[in-house]
Order: sequence, then structure tokens, then C-alpha cells
Amino acid sequence: MMLQDLYQYYQQDNQAPPIGLQPQKIPFIIHINLEGAFIQFSDTREKVGTKKVPKTFLVPTAVRRTNRILPNLLWDKPEYVLGVGSKNKTDKKMAEAHTAFVAKIQAFADRHVDIPALQALLQFLNHLPLTQLKADPLWPEVTGSTVSLLTFQIVGEMDILCSNALIRQAFQEDHLIQSTDPNEQPIGRCLISGELDQIRRLHPVIHGIKGGISSGSSLVGCNWEAAYSYGKIQGYISPIGERATHAYSTALNGLLHFDSKQKIQLPGTTVVFWPKSNSALGLQFQDQFAAFFYSADSLSRGTSEVRKLYQSPWQGHKAILESVEDHFCVLGLSVSSGSRLAVKFWHSLPLGQLAKTLNQHFEDLSIAHDNQESEFLPLSRLLKELCLNHDVKHLPPNLENAFLESILLGTAYPMAILQALLQRIRTVSKDQADNSLPPVSYAAAALLKAFLNRYQRHDEILKKEMSVSLDETNPGIGYCLGRLFAVLEKIQKDAQGITSIRERFYAAASSRPVVAFSHLMILKNHHLGKMEAPSTVIYYEKLLGNIMSHLKEGFPQHLSLFEQGAFSVGYYHQQQALYSKKETLKISGVTSRQLELGGIE
Repeated sequence: MMLQDLYQYYQQDNQAPPIGLQPQKIPFIIHINLEGAFIQFSDTREKVGTKKVPKTFLVPTAVRRTNRILPNLLWDKPEYVLGVGSKNKTDKKMAEAHTAFVAKIQAFADRHVDIPALQALLQFLNHLPLTQLKADPLWPEVTGSTVSLLTFQIVGEMDILCSNALIRQAFQEDHLIQSTDPNEQPIGRCLISGELDQIRRLHPVIHGIKGGISSGSSLVGCNWEAAYSYGKIQGYISPIGERATHAYSTALNGLLHFDSKQKIQLPGTTVVFWPKSNSALGLQFQDQFAAFFYSADSLSRGTSEVRKLYQSPWQGHKAILESVEDHFCVLGLSVSSGSRLAVKFWHSLPLGQLAKTLNQHFEDLSIAHDNQESEFLPLSRLLKELCLNHDVKHLPPNLENAFLESILLGTAYPMAILQALLQRIRTVSKDQADNSLPPVSYAAAALLKAFLNRYQRHDEILKKEMSVSLDETNPGIGYCLGRLFAVLEKIQKDAQGITSIRERFYAAASSRPVVAFSHLMILKNHHLGKMEAPSTVIYYEKLLGNIMSHLKEGFPQHLSLFEQGAFSVGYYHQQQALYSKKETLKISGVTSRQLELGGIE
């Protein structure tokens, strides 16, 4: 189960905060002495780029509140800590919030009377020196924002009060249950750990999901009366203990932290990943996993590392395919509403299987391309290729989730990819009257090739799999027609210096060949007649004859979607052969010249 794996991940993370604590950005600290006198405010923010980023501290776990007055322990907003600051609340409301904040600290101090710092803090809070506070230069910034947070530090101590050793020990003794009524936390059997524990009614919120509200969103919870059963409400429907709740929420919030290296942001989904064990192999794979989805440079390094792991029997290392005990977890989350999260996908896969499927994905994408292009295509670029003007805002809903899952599982890509690619290619071919962009780009051709080959292995939708470079023996009707169109386009360019047939006929030729090619074959004779060099005419006639030898049944009325995809791949392959110099044409990192010589120059 997903929550069990997050719970296990928390257990193996030596740097995870203990129960009752959470990492929290605190921009301002109130400094007081042991007599409770105010000294000054300090600003923990540091400039990162154009933003000021507050320092992160471990503080008592935040309470869940909506419109209720519920204070946090030893830290909170200015209206709770000082009774001032929020423009959205009345003076009476802020006074009530401050009273509740002080009462919570008083109750905590009454249980732990041997902590002098708590007595000093209560002295300060019960006799707030507002005149001194307002005279501090940082006062306008402290009270001027609705998202400001404050905590305390005793002068002469290195850490804030929340990090005080005696106070930390008190946290553990109290278990830091944030409920206002202990009777609301019954003892029960935890579904995650299987142990008896106090059952959590409201679970901690999760931060870091794109589109979520700033106060956080819920992953586990129920506030729907129709789902209540046997007198159980909210979190009691699926009982999860206090310790397990803290563990899974802390682990997930850590994975979603803004500087986390175990997070990938897709257009509509936030993806986190982690190894189920701290083995060297799992940690190495974790370090490379994000590279598959971002820049081409990091992708090249990451793919190279995974190939080394995948081919490790030849490298003299432990074979990744034999590592059946190591699993790798991948979780996709999005916001279903402002305060609720939705699990888009969840997979716990053997590390060997995952390395195999990722390796297969990049092998399927491998296609001839110019030296200027990167060898590996990250997911971010592939997703942009599916959208008009490369704007991911136009990406079909949930397509990135289905695409990523098919990569991880090694299954056929979603059908929507083929439809989106063909639509974009037709649009480019019509709109690019100046031919500034090829209708079938390198990324589009690579994705079409991979899509078709994955379906071909299971359903044999075409006569032959798509090759990495031009395949003159491929008899597929769509592939041959794409090659034919590329040659006719080149003939027109050599004869007239323009390629107007792309704009006028590409869409029709790729879907209704008999209509378009009947006219183009006549037009071809006119273009060949304008060429002065007989050798050029002979070259093109032989090339056309080679292609037409596969079209013995003539031009078909229509092409299926799969054949239209093959048309685009054939067009791209033939263009690469016609326009690219052999020395600069790359095929999976090897020049075509090297291929001719058996890979050795």
C-alpha cells in the first residue's frame, strides 16, 4: 500500500523529524531574555535570486484549523503570538487568538514546570511590551503580511525554543497530540503499522502540490456524511494511528519540499519517487531518475548511468536485473479541489524491471537526427511536442499521467498521443507557408516511431517495425507514401526553389492518398522537365521507381491512423536521407558513415 511504503520510507530516513515535529519556514524570531524582557526581532530570510526565503526550523506539528481559533505551540501567525497584525480579523478575534495561544503554552508549562525558558516566555506573553515591539525596525514587516510566522529564542542560546533539549524531551513525553479534547483520540488498531495507537481524526495537510492552497491539502480524510458508518466519522472510518500518520505525512511533505531532488513537476501532476530500501543500487537509481524528465544534458548523463546498471553483467558489477528485492516507488498527485488531493497513479516496481522499461523507452525513441539535436529526448520535450505552439497548457487532460505510466510499465503509449501528434503535424504543414519549421520534427518522428513499434509488437498493426533510419525495404503503404511525398517535395524544391506542395497537400496526402498523389505525380513530371542535369533526373527517377515498386496496388482511398503515423515517419526518414550529410547524420550516437563501415572508422 502507498501509505505503508511512505511509513517505511520515514523509518529508514535518519534525518526525518521525530513525531510531533515538522519542518516549517519561519521568517521572524522574537528574542527575549530569561526575565521575559523583549530584546529584538530578527529576520531569518536570505535572498535567493529575487526572492527572500525564510530559514526552515523543526517546530511542533501544525494544527488543522479552518475558521476555528486553534493555536500552534510556540510558533504561529502575529495575531496568535502578539494579538495584532491581521487585517482580515477584528481586534476581538485577534485578542481571542492570542489568549488561546498563551493558554496552550501555559498548559504545556504546567506539565513541565522545570523548564525555565517556558516561564520566561509566559512572562513576556502576559505582559506584552507593545510600545517596544512597535519601535523595532522590523515591526512593519512582521505585521504587514498575512503569511508571517513567528517563534521565540532566548538570548544567549544558539537555537529557538522549539529546539531546546528540555522542550524537545517534553514533546516526546506528551506525544504532542494536537487535539483540543483528548477524548476525541480513541485507542485502536492502526491500519498501517498494525499496532495499538491513538487514532487520528484529522490528518496533517500536504504541501508542495501544484495548484494546492497555501495552507495545504488533505490526502487522507472524509467529511462526507454518506460515507460515515457504524458511528465512525472522518478519520475514524479508516483508523490510522498518531505515529503512522506523522510518519507518512512527514515523509511525503519531505519528498514534496521545494528543493527536493525526488520530485518531478508535470503540467498537471506532481510526481515523487523513492527507493524502498537504502541499498546502494536503489540510491544510485534515485539520483538518476529525475534526469529522464528534464534537460537533455542531465538526461544524457542519467541514461548513460542506467545503461551501465542495466548492462552491468558485461561491466563486472552486480546485475540490476537480478535485484528483485529492491523496489522503486513512484507516486503521482494532483489537486482535485482546493483542499483535496487525488492520487493519479501509484507504482512500486522492481528496480530491474524499471531499468528495463526505461531503457526500452529510449531505445524505442532512437531515430536518425542531426548533430545539432540532443541524443536523448526528455519527457518534458515530448509533452510539448503534443501541444500546439509547444504550449503545455493545450495538453489533453491526464495525458501526461497515462504516458508516464506506459513508460514505467513498458506498455503501449496512450492512443491520444498518436491523435495529438497527427493533428499538430497537419497544423504545422498548413500554417508554415514559409517552411520555417518541418512538419515532422525530430521529437515528433521519434515519438511516432516509438508509439508504432510498441503497438506493432503486440498487435502487428503494420507490415514491419519502424527502423532507426531510412528503410528502403519497408513495404508498408503508409511508410512508402511518406517517403514518396518527401521525394516529390525535394524534386519541386530543386526545380523551382520552393516547396509549396507541403503546405497544399501534406494533410490530404497523409489521409486520402488517391486524391493528393494523383495530382502530385502529374505535377512531378512538370518539375523534372525543368531540371537541366540529366543525372539528377535519372537519380530521382530511380528513387521514385524504388518506392513505387512497393505500391503495386496503387494509391489507397484512405489511411488508418496508424498508417498516417507511418506516413510521417517515412517522410521524416526520407528527408533525413535527402537533406542530411552522411557525416553529420547521427543514429543513436553513431554516424551513418560509421554504420556503413561496421561501426569502425
